[in-house]
Amino acid sequence: MGRRCGGVGRATGGRLFSGKEAYISDIFHMETAPNLVSTCTAPVFRGQHSFVVSDYSLNMGLGPGEFIRSKMFNIGGFDWSIRYYPDGVNHRCRRYIAVFLELMTQGAKEASTSQIYGWEKFIERTTLDASPALLLLDRITIVCDIIVLKDGPLVSGVVLPPPTKVPPSALSSDFEKLLESKEGADITFVVKGESFPVHKVVLIARSPILKALLCGSMTESGASHITVEEMEPVVFKALLHFIYTDSLMPFDNCDEDKLVPHLLRAADRYGMERLKAICEVKLCMNIDVERVITIFVLADQHQCNMLKRACLNFLATPNTLEKVIKTPEYDELKNLDPRNFPQTEDGRFFVAMRMLWWEILFRLTFPPLHFPHIAGMPRLGLPA
Repeated sequence: MGRRCGGVGRATGGRLFSGKEAYISDIFHMETAPNLVSTCTAPVFRGQHSFVVSDYSLNMGLGPGEFIRSKMFNIGGFDWSIRYYPDGVNHRCRRYIAVFLELMTQGAKEASTSQIYGWEKFIERTTLDASPALLLLDRITIVCDIIVLKDGPLVSGVVLPPPTKVPPSALSSDFEKLLESKEGADITFVVKGESFPVHKVVLIARSPILKALLCGSMTESGASHITVEEMEPVVFKALLHFIYTDSLMPFDNCDEDKLVPHLLRAADRYGMERLKAICEVKLCMNIDVERVITIFVLADQHQCNMLKRACLNFLATPNTLEKVIKTPEYDELKNLDPRNFPQTEDGRFFVAMRMLWWEILFRLTFPPLHFPHIAGMPRLGLPA
């Protein structure tokens, strides 16, 4: 047994360094050791043999200890056979069928602790006789899976390369730079006199409405400029930023509360469902007394059911109704006559707008919180 010595020392070039000197020397002469991994595997051979016993009932009556041997087969370099005892391996087990695997290769005893492996009580005969699934057409099949371990375990080692640090994805920022640089832009959108050069392929991939526009009538006419009506430039800029980066642009130089409703309209207009859902969530988090009616009208116009429910839940909170009634938005809504809503070309009223007007007015005047007996009345235009 070796002895442990106090202190640390290292001999280099005939000189013995003290522990402190050796540590300082290592700092300046340190080499990174490679990453080594060693594995241990067991060399095995696998095989399977099926022994089909036909005329099962005719083989009964051989007597305990008498067996039927399968044909010899080779797995893993060794010869094997299956012993089938229809009347049991002895008198004590005569009610059971016995099955054994026998190693037939001569001189292979040193490779195994036994020449025969198996079960004296493999299955009771009454159980087998009563099972049509096991005893099909008076025939049974004995399947034997064999795994042979050869020699000793194999140990191997490999040198792993140093771990590589994978940089984060730059796809979003790369597309943002592409939008800002305008390089390769092949079409221009004009919004109230402000031009936005963009790439057709990006818009086609991101918006089904823009895809239909750019691959349809615009392709036939060959126009390189598209004028966008009824939208502010800052809203269209925010829409393009989301189309290119799949994220909202920073609201540093604009009013988020005013921009998000317009961005929701733009998202619905161009079929950007993810952007629409993001705007809907943002509006749900910023409902207040002054904006609840305006947001409710916006939600109904663009089928934002979650936003409508959030507005109604806000109106049902204590003391909210009295505050909302005092707002100019409520007075403006109350003074509207649903019969004067604009008509479509075929003369029909905007039914949804009329239902919306009655719904808000009804809930502001008779909230379920104050009148529990009408809480079960149907909600016009509300999602289930």
